[in-house]
Order: sequence, then C-alpha cells, then structure tokens
Amino acid sequence: MCSQVSGPAGYDLCFHGFGHGVIAYAEYELPKALELCSGLGTEEHNYTEARECAGGVIMDLRDGMHDKDLWKQFGQKYIQESNPTEICEANYMPNEFRQVCMFYITPFIFDKIGVGKQIPSDIQIEEALANCEAVLDEELRRSCYGGFPKELISYIHNRDVRVYEQSTDAELSKMYDPCSLAPSGLGVESCVKRSVGALDRRGTHSYTLALRYCDLLPENPTLQNICYRQLIKERSYERIAPFENEGLCENLSSLYREECQEFFR
Repeated sequence: MCSQVSGPAGYDLCFHGFGHGVIAYAEYELPKALELCSGLGTEEHNYTEARECAGGVIMDLRDGMHDKDLWKQFGQKYIQESNPTEICEANYMPNEFRQVCMFYITPFIFDKIGVGKQIPSDIQIEEALANCEAVLDEELRRSCYGGFPKELISYIHNRDVRVYEQSTDAELSKMYDPCSLAPSGLGVESCVKRSVGALDRRGTHSYTLALRYCDLLPENPTLQNICYRQLIKERSYERIAPFENEGLCENLSSLYREECQEFFR
C-alpha cells in the first residue's frame, strides 16, 4: 500500500502515519508498539520503514491523538515530564530507534517548559535546548538538537505545511535565530543541518526554499558548508525525480558547484 503513495516522501510518510496507528493498536503500551515497528523494516530501503513507524509512535505518545482515554490509562506513564529525553534512553527503547526518538522529542521538551501555541521566546528556546545539551551520547545529542527546526517552521506557519514554500526571508531567518541560541557548536550545527531537511521535506518542496535558507545564513564558512552540503545530500534522495533538481548545481556558488555536479553524475 505505501509503495503506491505519490510524492517523493510519500512512501516514508505512509509508514510514519502507520506508526500513529500502531501505538493506538498497542493501547499506548510503548514497548509493544516499538516491537511491532521493528518488524517493518526492509533491507531494500535500509530499514527506513521501521524508523518512520517508530517516529509516528513517539509523536503520538505525546498526547494520544488517536485515543485520549487509552493514552491517559496506559500511555502517560511513559512520559517523564521532568526529563523528556529519558524516554529515548530507556531500556525498552531499541538502539535503532533512539536517534529517531530524540528527533521527535522536541514537543515533549516544549511541554516541560510551558510552551503554548505561540512561537517560543528566546528564553524558552534556550531552556529547551539545554535539555539536549544534557544528553551524554553525542549522536543522540545531535538528533535532539536536530528535532527543533521542524517544530520552528511549524510554529511560524501555524502547522500548515502547504504554505512552507511561501516563507519570506524574514520567516526563514526566524529558523536560524533559535539555532544560534544552542549552547554548543555541535548544537548550532545540528540545528542548521536539520533545518535543510525540515524545509525540503525529502523533495516535497522546491530546492529553492532550502537554498534561500542557506543563502540567508550569517557569513560563517562552517555553517554555510554544512547547509549547502546538506542540501545537496537531501536532493540526492532516490525518489526525487531528476528534473526536480534541474538548476540546483548552477545556483550554488563555485565552492559547491563541482561537488554538486559530481553528486548527481
């Protein structure tokens, strides 16, 4: 069924949505839901299906959108309000799902510090990012930081993905400003890198959107390298039709043009 979903990100998003249903089917017993997701991955797709399913499971665990009563009865016990990232490092969390769990833990962190429906303030962002800095494992820390951009662009556009491509330069800058508040270079870099993916959405949007974001970054060679190279990587996603990338390499500065052309050769 998922193979028939249209769009470059359709297959993956199908399994993400499936995860939302899996945790409801498992009556919000998180370990059981994760076990069910583990059986979905295929070698052909590098086990993406399982990770996408787990992402949907974690996302739905936050508020039990499928069944509030079941969630209150069985799901809430897994949420550690004082330390949201603990879910991702619990013994029942399979190693292969820990990074995707951290990526989807941002709303739990926002709940902890009292972020409502408005764009978080700088003070709230700094407090939220500190939760990621406290994660000991470096790769999990990167994933934690990387989860922020998808939430920030969502706040900016009131959770309407249909208007992402209409983002103004000022709105795109609002995505970088919170990244700059991370308490470490690793945090800033991870946030910027994942901002590209949050905007591109695996080829759902034109590459020009993420390219504009990279162009608007401060003149920092490290951040620009990360941003442009991540854009090239995102656009090499196998399900993006070649014609969708026409002009990408030519629109990059000479520093990245040859690398881009080599990538798509």
